[in-house]
Amino acid sequence: MLKKIIIAAAVVLVLAIVIFGWPKTWSYLCGTQQILNEEVDDRTPMRLESARITALIQKENEAVLSYEDSICDLEARRDSTMRAIEEARKKLQAEMDLLKRIKALLDEKREQYTIGRNTYTYAEVNADALERIEAVKRMQEDIAFKQSLVNDLDRAVKQGRGSLADAHKRLAELNNAMERLHARDANADVRLQVAKLTNAIAGHRCRPTASSRRPSATTSAGSEPRSVVRPRV
Repeated sequence: MLKKIIIAAAVVLVLAIVIFGWPKTWSYLCGTQQILNEEVDDRTPMRLESARITALIQKENEAVLSYEDSICDLEARRDSTMRAIEEARKKLQAEMDLLKRIKALLDEKREQYTIGRNTYTYAEVNADALERIEAVKRMQEDIAFKQSLVNDLDRAVKQGRGSLADAHKRLAELNNAMERLHARDANADVRLQVAKLTNAIAGHRCRPTASSRRPSATTSAGSEPRSVVRPRV
């Protein structure tokens, strides 16, 4: 049954596109959807609609808090990584400066070198320089990795802020919808009170009074007024 309905709907859609063209058919579809949404809104009980919007507002509030927590965590990790990069760069610069001094010593081609209170051979100084070069390479790789991590964290923060802005926008729309619902409810109450007051006034006008129900002293129903004969003295 469902398959037949889907096929029929597809046939109708294809015929509409052929007859009216896609832009006009799309406009009809959008208009029909809007009318259906308005009809559903008008026929949905206010308490049910209020409960639905309240649930959506709570969900968006939770999403906002979740986005804010995630953004704070990402920013903290990014800032921490940036500080680590800064420290690593300082150490790297210190090693580079030391390697320059070692290279200057090795260029002298001496058999022994006195550094501080210790004496080193050319081979020992050269081996130390090679180890430091390898250490510098590892430090550069570590800095490059951390920098890529900072870039990824920065993109994640921007995406999180975009999602947070969207959540705030949806939340504002829901709050506006709730205000409109309350306004509609208040208008319905006013209309109900006006209707009750109108019915009460109309009922009071139609109800006969006591004076209208009591016959007159000089007239009776369906008869002309009678003259009063006074006795002669």
